[in-house]
Amino acid sequence: VIHELCHVAMNVYYGGTVPDKLLLWPLGGVPNVEIFNNDSGKIAAVAIAGPLSHIPQALFWVLMVVLTSIATDLHLLGHLGVVLCEDAFRLQVHLLIFNLLPVFPLDGSLLLFASSKYFCKCERKTALLTIAIIGAMGTSIMFLV
Repeated sequence: VIHELCHVAMNVYYGGTVPDKLLLWPLGGVPNVEIFNNDSGKIAAVAIAGPLSHIPQALFWVLMVVLTSIATDLHLLGHLGVVLCEDAFRLQVHLLIFNLLPVFPLDGSLLLFASSKYFCKCERKTALLTIAIIGAMGTSIMFLV
């Protein structure tokens, strides 16, 4: 939810409205935010805000690992606390990387679209370039598996 709220906050920062609903589903959430069609920089900023929210969350879990390790050394807490905090840290790092994959509906697809739009300046070329890059990545992943 923090990830999605960061998208909303960046959207509001650029003059968008606060959405009336937030759809949560198995791969995450989808805030009903405006897409700034003519400004690829705003599209990229709104898209990257969510994945970047995982950095302070990961740092929080690093702090918790340190604190739980100290508590474990003082016999105030069992080793399970350290393991859970380490796993929470890994989860945040994996979510950051996963959300940057250029696959719709992940944030990486919007970043790819925004960068294509910035460099191409033409909607048709942007769409074709985005499809070509995603197709090439999908094909290469298929051969790796």
